[in-house]
Amino acid sequence: MWYKILILAAITILWWYGGQIKNRYRDVGVPLILFAYFSYSFGISTGFWVFVASNLIRMGYGRYSPEEDPEPSHLAQLTKDRRGHIIRGLWGLLVSMGLLVALKGNIALYKLCIYVLYNTLINYMVSKFKWSIKPTDISVALSYGSIILYV
Repeated sequence: MWYKILILAAITILWWYGGQIKNRYRDVGVPLILFAYFSYSFGISTGFWVFVASNLIRMGYGRYSPEEDPEPSHLAQLTKDRRGHIIRGLWGLLVSMGLLVALKGNIALYKLCIYVLYNTLINYMVSKFKWSIKPTDISVALSYGSIILYV
């Protein structure tokens, strides 16, 4: 169990560092960590599909603000949500659903559904209640990375 805590800490650090300084650390590092963990746990094919699903984090979750951002995220373009919490909740739902599909059959479906629900809610809440950047990144990273605790 201790190694899962270390992996979760690495995901959290990469998420924060990647979100604030260099996004490639998050966008590449987190999927690679999950690939390695799930390849070891369930085989290379599961690891591959987790890696593919983990790349959904790249779709972006910024609010719609064409006045400030000439290139809004894909979800912002679709939803036109100016407050951002709908986009963030939808992003949480989509990225966790990707992992649900990749891990279905390896982890009990009810556990995966619980994961999808709380990951969606945490992403929605951090934006709805306007948390500051550091607690938001830490909460989202812990929520997203907690999938390893189900194995």
